[in-house]
Amino acid sequence: MPALRAIFAALFIPALGAAVVLYILQQLAAGEGATLGEIASLCLPNGPSLNVAPVCANIQNHYTLLLACAGAAAAGLALILAFSLASVVTGSNRVLLSFVFPALSFLGLVLVALLVIAQVAIIAATAYFAEAHWLGQVHVSILLGFAALGALLGLGILWRTIRMFRPAVGAVIGVPFSPIEQPRLALLVQQIAKATNARMPDNIVLGLDPNFFATTAPMHTPTSRRLLRGQTLYLSLPLMRVLSLDEVRAVVGHELAHFSGADTIYSKNFAPIYRGLEEAAQAADEHKQYDKNPLLMPARLFLRFMLDCFARNAAKSSRARELRADQIGSGASTSADLGYALIKTGILSMLWHREMEDTLNDISRGKFRRNMSASFEDKLRYDVDPEKLPPLVSFSLGDHTPHPTDTHPETKERLNALGLNLVDVTSEARVMERFFAAKPATMTLDNMEGVEEALTQIYHQIIIGPRNVPQAERTTDEVFVSFLSAYLAHMVTADGVLDEREVEVAEREAISHLGGGFDAREFREFCRNTDQLAPLSKLTEWSTKFLTPQGFEMLLDMLEKIATADGELHERERKILDNVRAIYEELKAAEAAGAVTPQAPARPR
Repeated sequence: MPALRAIFAALFIPALGAAVVLYILQQLAAGEGATLGEIASLCLPNGPSLNVAPVCANIQNHYTLLLACAGAAAAGLALILAFSLASVVTGSNRVLLSFVFPALSFLGLVLVALLVIAQVAIIAATAYFAEAHWLGQVHVSILLGFAALGALLGLGILWRTIRMFRPAVGAVIGVPFSPIEQPRLALLVQQIAKATNARMPDNIVLGLDPNFFATTAPMHTPTSRRLLRGQTLYLSLPLMRVLSLDEVRAVVGHELAHFSGADTIYSKNFAPIYRGLEEAAQAADEHKQYDKNPLLMPARLFLRFMLDCFARNAAKSSRARELRADQIGSGASTSADLGYALIKTGILSMLWHREMEDTLNDISRGKFRRNMSASFEDKLRYDVDPEKLPPLVSFSLGDHTPHPTDTHPETKERLNALGLNLVDVTSEARVMERFFAAKPATMTLDNMEGVEEALTQIYHQIIIGPRNVPQAERTTDEVFVSFLSAYLAHMVTADGVLDEREVEVAEREAISHLGGGFDAREFREFCRNTDQLAPLSKLTEWSTKFLTPQGFEMLLDMLEKIATADGELHERERKILDNVRAIYEELKAAEAAGAVTPQAPARPR
């Protein structure tokens, strides 16, 4: 269908112009008592020539327009034929695609621009002859303006073509890594590059987006004044909190494989141009509802045809290069490690979208997080029901891995190509082990939290933009929830260990007493960042203002359950319990005696 539409775009206006001119010539011939055939035999030159016989000088302009119509139609058909043949010749060969497609696309777009100019000129010239023949007058200024519009449209296409073929500059929210600050990460990437016979990337960017990718496009980052040129590897910090070190080895090996062999040429020459044409076609489709300019319709049809010619080639080539990169990447670790890295990435990408929604909601209420990556890890650890993971894994097998440059094969197809047994891979025992028992990669790397916190601040600034930070007034209930969360966080971290069992008990108890008013994200933030907590002595002082004897009884019960959740009672936990119990007993006695509420005693140390 795109081919038929392109043929229509190539022939319709030239055919219309030629038909009108021939009809006018036939009318003129009839006025002289001759036929169109007789005029042709008298006036047409014997050989190739742009001029008619001298005796027919009065129809020279008509003849010139007929030649222009024929030339425009031939050029359009030649363009269609060239792309059709090139598509067959190149197939899915990455080297041929890398050299043939960019050159042919540039010439094709230039020709499309010229065809737009030529077709508008044909319309203007045809209108000129029609007005002169039937009306006896010509609106020269209108027709010249119309022709000038066509020239501007064609020049606009030429300008966009030149811009498209300039080196694309990308942008990513990330921080270029420092070998001095992250020496073990530098060594890890170097080892993977050697294992995959790929070159060490020129730049490594650490970011919070939930994917890994490699690109040869120049990249902007918010923290770097210079443009990152050469080969850039992007690493996701939230994913490295969940992927094991071996899984990271495999997925980084996959990305570095794109810096080896024919993939380097393909990534640099073919992928950016094809992506640019795709974006141009999508923009044209999105704008056509309100951009009704019929003069650009031939350009849209040609552009869609040019893409369609190579769409199947690009899909096959993309599939082949991704499967090749999978094989190379698995050599840096194991096929199973790469397989689970793909599965985890698909699932965690969905969770990251939820994390971003929660972050936006928090910011709208004037709440900010110190470390979005750590908060994301908490979401997986505490909010994901383990029983739902196996079916979620099965669902993710039909997903594509997010990537900024092309479409990857389905995860299921990639796992099969790696020789993995899908039944074994998706078994509950394997999934639980990979998601919850494996040691995260970040535990063996250096200084990642500082980078995560810096990126979190950048995200907050981008989300807020030029607006002022929201200053929402907190209700008494919200203040009480924060007070209780801080108290529970003190108990969870009293023994110097952030134990998941204590966190889960604290959240369960808080939800049972407070319901939906409890802010688990705030509580976890307190547990991770104890320096944000108010001193326990202050909380104790405030507790006499917030809590009745019944409230103290509830708090004491919650703290006892948290303290014993890990099977042992630490000395500092015992002191907190004794302190709260003493206040509770004093309040009960005061209430029984009808006395005023006593001041909190000093916190034992």
